[in-house]
Amino acid sequence: MLIASNYILNQTSQPFAHELFPYLHSFSNHLSTEHHLLQKVLVPDVVPAEALAGAEGEFSLVAGDFEEVYGGDEQKGQWAAVATCFFIDCVRAAIL
Repeated sequence: MLIASNYILNQTSQPFAHELFPYLHSFSNHLSTEHHLLQKVLVPDVVPAEALAGAEGEFSLVAGDFEEVYGGDEQKGQWAAVATCFFIDCVRAAIL
């Protein structure tokens, strides 16, 4: 997933450059095979580098433990928001 995200965000030079078939491996809950199972999705809808050019703020994609990457004192108060499609587990078990 990180490799695909990196490619789409950093290497795409035109909108709608890639065809994906996200429903191909899901055989249930489709009204028809022709119109739903084989439906393609074109990504990205914009060129990410152009969309972010000149925008205020920063965008970053980081792989790793959230607390290890952003838990240091130098990160406190630096970010207004964190957006993720995954759950961020910030609770560490205490080792006694």
